[in-house]
Amino acid sequence: MKYFWTLLIIPFILFSCTYEKAEVPQKEDVCDSIISYSEDIRPILDNNCIGCHSGGFTPGDYSDYAGIKSKVDNGTLKLHIVTLRDMPPPPETITDDQRKIIKCWVEQGGPNN
Repeated sequence: MKYFWTLLIIPFILFSCTYEKAEVPQKEDVCDSIISYSEDIRPILDNNCIGCHSGGFTPGDYSDYAGIKSKVDNGTLKLHIVTLRDMPPPPETITDDQRKIIKCWVEQGGPNN
């Protein structure tokens, strides 16, 4: 008889418990926010590109906004950093997150903000 009550109570306990599936917080996509040239893009360029792309460098002078904006407008910045990933050359490295920030900024029109 004691096993009868045990067998009767166990299913009751198991099936009476409910739980809500926890929602996994979604990581905010960097492109959902406005990328800042001065706060987000300029530090990436200063740390990875300015060593070669400065002082009137023929393929592009990134020392000021006008120089980088011309590369945004003609598509070469996105082409080399995001698509081909051939810039910067080793030993410099840009992380995938930094490449995505640059991609989003270019797609936002490369504003000087």
